[in-house]
Amino acid sequence: MEISISNQCWTFLAAIGVGAGLSLLYDGLRFVRLLLPDSVWRVAAEDVCYCLLCGGLTMDYLLGACQGRLRGYVLLGELLGWVLCHFTLGQLLYGLSKKLVRLLKGAAGLLFRRVLRPLGRLLGGILRGIFRLLLRPTRFLGQIGKKLLRKYKFSLKQRAVLLYNLIKSEKRPVSRKR
Repeated sequence: MEISISNQCWTFLAAIGVGAGLSLLYDGLRFVRLLLPDSVWRVAAEDVCYCLLCGGLTMDYLLGACQGRLRGYVLLGELLGWVLCHFTLGQLLYGLSKKLVRLLKGAAGLLFRRVLRPLGRLLGGILRGIFRLLLRPTRFLGQIGKKLLRKYKFSLKQRAVLLYNLIKSEKRPVSRKR
């Protein structure tokens, strides 16, 4: 079955749109990377997921537009759409996302410095006082326990000495068996 030239042109233009959409998806991934701290394993996992998603979307588009046949102009259109969007709109979005992330981090820092840190200090002081009140009886019981252990240890030694002395001091008649 032949595909008409006009149908190929529309398929190519739609492939450019798919490529641009994949580029915007990558820009969303770059925004997430700006927000979260860098980790080699996380970045690698994101890249693998992005590549799998791109492959799946490309395959879905090829199944729908070209009856599952691999057409070079479709892949070229996706590449062209990705490159055009990445170096035009993508750069603009990346610059805006950097400013937005800087603004969000500044607001979060201000919130932390002005609200959360004093609240944490207040709660920490309250919790420290509660723990001190709870630990006071345990310290007292611990001191009593130490004294009892010392006394118990000493009394055992004394009894052993006394018992030994009692046995030695007894004079029993020795019975000799012949």
